[in-house]
Amino acid sequence: MKKLTLSIVFIFCSYISLLAVTDSQYIKTTFTDGGFVTVCQKEVNSTGTETNTVINRMINEFHTKPMRLFDWALKDIGLQGQQNNEMIIIFKSSRLDKTTGITHGLVDVIIPNLQDIRDIEVNAIVKNEIQPNGQLIGSVDVLNSDFLIKKAYATITSIPLKNGNQLLKTETHIQFGWLLKFFITQNRYKNIVEWRIDKFIENMQKEAEKSTYSQTIY
Repeated sequence: MKKLTLSIVFIFCSYISLLAVTDSQYIKTTFTDGGFVTVCQKEVNSTGTETNTVINRMINEFHTKPMRLFDWALKDIGLQGQQNNEMIIIFKSSRLDKTTGITHGLVDVIIPNLQDIRDIEVNAIVKNEIQPNGQLIGSVDVLNSDFLIKKAYATITSIPLKNGNQLLKTETHIQFGWLLKFFITQNRYKNIVEWRIDKFIENMQKEAEKSTYSQTIY
């Protein structure tokens, strides 16, 4: 009995240790009420100031110079005609209405060997907010995108860790419209959407760490 108890304690401690290692590098998707929820987080060897600067930069460039994002934040995630993907998204234009705060975008969606959908209007509110506790949260709220997406909302934030690093975390809620609902099944979601979210956070992580490194050597 004593050996069994010790074995259970050992397994439990090993499990807790594993969680301590993997919690900072985490991605998980759940499917509920006809929609997908993906939580992704990565530990960043950076300060809160630098990580928040990168989040702010991403939001600002989306409004002012969106094509620059393909050089870093949106790099290598199957956009702008990159091949060998089940679905290719081509970002064509973006215009911010400063009166309403709504960004009006235009995209093409290409599903190789199946269908090309041109000039899809995507209207969204893209912003960053500072919470009362000082935490910065960037968010995207898709208001409508024709038949492409029924509902979508995502946030990105930086959380300080005890070791001085930051935890870059994003939570994405997506409910597809009638067209993509039949194409992006639960099995296909991982290969079409989830990896793009993971790559986006990886790009943001690298940029924050690069900025911190640059500050250190100068």
